[in-house]
Amino acid sequence: MIANHIIQADIIADLLAHGTLTALLGSSSEIRESSYQGADFAYPAVRLEVVSNTAITDRGENCDHSSLLFIVRAYAEGGSSRVCNVIADAINTRFHRRNFHGTGWYTWIYNAGFNNPRRVQKNLWMAAVTFNGTVYPMGSFTPPVS
Repeated sequence: MIANHIIQADIIADLLAHGTLTALLGSSSEIRESSYQGADFAYPAVRLEVVSNTAITDRGENCDHSSLLFIVRAYAEGGSSRVCNVIADAINTRFHRRNFHGTGWYTWIYNAGFNNPRRVQKNLWMAAVTFNGTVYPMGSFTPPVS
């Protein structure tokens, strides 16, 4: 099974390389994991959380495969939620129905939920886009015989 920190690092690297997203943010310096405890937030910002990475054992498959659930949150300041919504939309467009290849693994990513921005503080908005997929180590998947 692929470790969470590897999956997280690969998804963050992909977000950092996404030109549309970094243009919307103004830089790539605020794309980080959700548990980042460094400097104060600068807005707009994007945070990634790997919610679960659970071994799949109920289909007679080897436990190298796993069910992945992750959330990408977009934060923006302002009197309107528009900027936050545009950033979240760019994130959704980047990942939904995407064949994603990481360091020694791959998955098909699907949108599992797209929450409209909500106010978390005065003039601070947060939108969450949830994704899921099945993680396969490279070279481990044998398609079913039909």
